[in-house]
Amino acid sequence: MTASMPKILLICDPASGRGVTARKRLEDLGLNFEVIAAIFPPATPPWSPRYDEARRVAAYGYPMVRGEIGCFLAHREAWRRAVEGPDDLVLVLEDDAVLAAGDLEAIGKVAANRELNAMVTLLFTVSRLRFRRWRQAGAVSIVRPTQTTHSTVAYLIGRKGAADLLAGSETIYCPVDDYLNMGYLHGVTLVLTYPFLAGHCPTTPSLIGPRMKARIGLLRRLRRNWFRLTRRLKAGLHGLSALFKLGLLFSRTERCDALRPE
Repeated sequence: MTASMPKILLICDPASGRGVTARKRLEDLGLNFEVIAAIFPPATPPWSPRYDEARRVAAYGYPMVRGEIGCFLAHREAWRRAVEGPDDLVLVLEDDAVLAAGDLEAIGKVAANRELNAMVTLLFTVSRLRFRRWRQAGAVSIVRPTQTTHSTVAYLIGRKGAADLLAGSETIYCPVDDYLNMGYLHGVTLVLTYPFLAGHCPTTPSLIGPRMKARIGLLRRLRRNWFRLTRRLKAGLHGLSALFKLGLLFSRTERCDALRPE
């Protein structure tokens, strides 16, 4: 029996060339999908009432850029639709996500795991990966990373996980991929598939734009370093708690240096 694909939410600007290309990639695979329109904040601040710049500057030393805020808001809209929609779990894709026809059945098998409904499951990360294996879905492992992972190009999210992510992001002060790693803020456990079941188009430029890291004075640097230390401590404690809940506390750590292992 072939596992069915979850509902797809595609974040894109449907009127742009990259949006048209993203939709065609999915149509060529015979996939149905719903479009989440990309969000472009105003050209000048304030970009969004949800953005807490004072907290951002205190925690990181420099503000977010317009594209990061728009990206986060678009993902929040995807989470809202996941909560309000009829499906237990959905697949969120950015417009530079690439799915291979040979991976579609594997994605369906992973999505059939009901335990993932309260989690977020990345199908790809640009980070070098260290992980512990948790569950098996056919030939694919569902794994818990042992370090921060970066990318929201493709991920599975259930209704419970989406509701928790929404509740934890009433105000935002970091990029969405950073936020997914902050389980101590929202309580959602992050896992990945191994091998990865999605990739990204290397020729599609990012819409985020360059990050501006201005030079900062001693007092602001000390405050930033304090926030950095507390984030790492909170992340470490949450990570240990997640490993305990998943039964992985004493399991073997593995390493993958390839971005898309075969």
